[in-house]
Amino acid sequence: MRSLHRNSVALNAHERSCQINTYRDERKLFVLIAIIIVAALLALLQIGAQRNGAVSFAGEVYTLYVLPD
Repeated sequence: MRSLHRNSVALNAHERSCQINTYRDERKLFVLIAIIIVAALLALLQIGAQRNGAVSFAGEVYTLYVLPD
């Protein structure tokens, strides 16, 4: 009975020492996913504006802030 307890304690210690912390990798993945979602939303705004024949919101922001005369 004692050997089973020792093996389970050794296994738990081994499991604790082999844990992989992936917090930073997950954070980078979430940032990448957020960038993709924002890019897709901007593309949808551009497509919707072109279908309606109007100037898109992104185009207005670009002409107001990036190309001031």
